[in-house]
Amino acid sequence: MGLSQERRLFYDRLKYTILDSEKEELDEMLRTLIRKENSDQIFRELFDGCYIDGSGEIVREGFFFDSSGSMALTYAMYTLLAYAPDNFPLRQGITSIRFIAPEGISSPALRFPRRLDHFPRLEQLGLVGWKTASVPRELVRCTRLKYLSLRNNSFTALPEPVLHIPGLTHLDCSFNDLAALPDHMDSMSSLATLSVKGNRIISLPPALGNMASLEYLDISCNKISSLPPFLERLKGLKILNAAYNDLSVEEEARLEALAAGI
Repeated sequence: MGLSQERRLFYDRLKYTILDSEKEELDEMLRTLIRKENSDQIFRELFDGCYIDGSGEIVREGFFFDSSGSMALTYAMYTLLAYAPDNFPLRQGITSIRFIAPEGISSPALRFPRRLDHFPRLEQLGLVGWKTASVPRELVRCTRLKYLSLRNNSFTALPEPVLHIPGLTHLDCSFNDLAALPDHMDSMSSLATLSVKGNRIISLPPALGNMASLEYLDISCNKISSLPPFLERLKGLKILNAAYNDLSVEEEARLEALAAGI
C-alpha cells in the first residue's frame, strides 16, 4: 500500500527542511512526528532500506538518499533515530557514528545530533573537520563510548563532558586550538591513547602523571619547552611522541632517554 498524499507531502516538506538547514523548523517537525499515533509506522517508512554496515554505521537509502551525499541528511538521520521507539532495530544496532567533513572546502560548524545517549550500543563517535567547539552534555551518559575523535575542529579547551565519559579509552583532539590540558585530566581513568598533536599547548598538567592506563601519548607539534618529570611515572606508556615542540637540545636528549626507557 502506497503512502497517502498527506504523508507524502509531510515527507517532502521534511526533506526540504533538512536540506535547507532550517534547524528550528526541523526540530518542530520532529516533535510533530513523534507525537503522531502511528509514529512507529512513520519511522519504518522513513528508514525503509537503510541498514547497519560491518563498521556499525548506518547506510543511507530511500528517503535519506541524495546523490550529493548531503551531510544534512546524515545529520538528520541520526537525529531522527534518537527519537525513534526504544525497540527500533536500527537504533539498537548502531555502534559507530562519524561525521567527516569533505576535504578541500571551508566547512561550517556542524552540531552533534541530539540525544546521543539514546543509542544504547554506541562505542565510537567522530566529528572531524567541522570547526566545532562544543559537545553535547549527554555524552557523559554514553556509557559504552570507547573512541572519541574531535580532530581538526576549533576547541580551545577540552570540553568538560569529555572528561567524564565513563570507560573512554581513546581520545583524539589533534589539530584544534588547545592552549592547555585540564588540571583534572586524571578523571579519565580508563584512557589508553591520547593525541593532542598540532595544538598550542605550552605545558602539561601534573595530573597527567597519574593516568596509569595511558599507553600512547602524542603531544607533538605544540609549544612545549620542557618535559615534566612526572612523565616518568607513566609506567604503562609504550609510545611517546613529543616531536616538533620548542624543546632545547638538553630537553631533546631527555626525550630520547625517556623514549628509550619506555
